[in-house]
Amino acid sequence: MSNDTPEDRLYAALKPHLAELQKTAEELYSAVWPQWEKYHTVQISLQFLDEAEMARMNREYRDVDAPTDVLTFPLFEKDGVFTPDSGVYPLLLGDILLCSSFICRNASEHKVSEISELALVIFHGMLHLLAWDHDTPESQARMWSVQERFKERFLSCSMSVHG
Repeated sequence: MSNDTPEDRLYAALKPHLAELQKTAEELYSAVWPQWEKYHTVQISLQFLDEAEMARMNREYRDVDAPTDVLTFPLFEKDGVFTPDSGVYPLLLGDILLCSSFICRNASEHKVSEISELALVIFHGMLHLLAWDHDTPESQARMWSVQERFKERFLSCSMSVHG
């Protein structure tokens, strides 16, 4: 895979850190949803999209005619409440769609690394899969705090392992 597109570049940046991402994801879910362990394994689908495809998905599912950095499609959210099936092993939580060029642009604007911005939106999406939202100042502050904490944990872990 060449590093010509933002999708290729982000995937190449993330690939050596997949073990750390999985470990940090497990830590995040243990902190906010400890019941996940009864499923032994939970699965998440991550997919990189270009801006045109992300805009199409955002338009189709949110009536917003523009791309965004991340869209999440939880399988077990009902009326804003996380209601997972109890007898499903492993449990597929849902899909997280990532717009690579949007993430790269945000990283540049926020003066952070692309892997930092990517980790932030992945953890953001992981919380959405559990029906977390940021529709009030209180819920936004809570969500931002948790996603930031686990992004920093992931970056610290991945940098200590890969130098």
